[in-house]
Amino acid sequence: MAGYPERNSEMFVAYVDESGSDDANDYIGVGGLIAPIEHWKAFEGRWREILAQHGVPYSHMREFAHSTGAFRKWRSPNKQFEPERIKFSADICQCILDHAIYSFGAIITKRHWKTLVPEDMRKDMGGPYAFLGRYCMTRICVWADDNGQTEPVDLVFEKGQPESAIRLQHSVLCRNENVRKEYRLGNLRFEDKRGVLPLQAADVVAYELLKHFNDLASGRTTDLRHPLRRLREMPNAWNKLTSLNIGREVAVWRTVREYARRSRI
Repeated sequence: MAGYPERNSEMFVAYVDESGSDDANDYIGVGGLIAPIEHWKAFEGRWREILAQHGVPYSHMREFAHSTGAFRKWRSPNKQFEPERIKFSADICQCILDHAIYSFGAIITKRHWKTLVPEDMRKDMGGPYAFLGRYCMTRICVWADDNGQTEPVDLVFEKGQPESAIRLQHSVLCRNENVRKEYRLGNLRFEDKRGVLPLQAADVVAYELLKHFNDLASGRTTDLRHPLRRLREMPNAWNKLTSLNIGREVAVWRTVREYARRSRI
């Protein structure tokens, strides 16, 4: 990114994905993972091995959960393929734990999005995905502060999401040099999840994030034997945005957005 000196320390990349955009969910969530580039390279080799071992071309949690698409072969009325399904989820979970170093994410209820986020901000964001994506950008700053990371962290979102709205939020934050450095904002790009394997891992985090809070809301007991529950073993920041959180985000957004307007963004 222009304005940053050449990077000499370890470079990190954050991959981000969403879950819950369908009408059946009360929440929408965005989650992701951070790791050094070298970790992601090793991750990709192991992830490809897992996909090949299980005979699936990619990982997609919505398809996996409902045994559709690439996972239709495991559909059964009597759960006869449950051992294969559990082994697959255990393998991808272990791959994430072995290579990523931090997971982050946030959810917002669709009701809060409509009632607590002011109209001008909703228009600016284009939808809750960009709002949560922006929030996750700021969470990377918290991780960086806690771990002494001073270099910018590159961001990769899935292609096909509201790219223009996310690019706008990234540009607004980057416009202020102090904000950009504070948030460790690196380059932003959008990639195809089926071709960029770390996005498939981010999909796992986003799915589990949403499921976790849905379980809490419904009072369902968490089955700790389920392999994907192990994602909680990784250092993480998973947040359900309260009215207080949203109010703070709105206030910060107004301040940063006003600076960007004066700078003609």
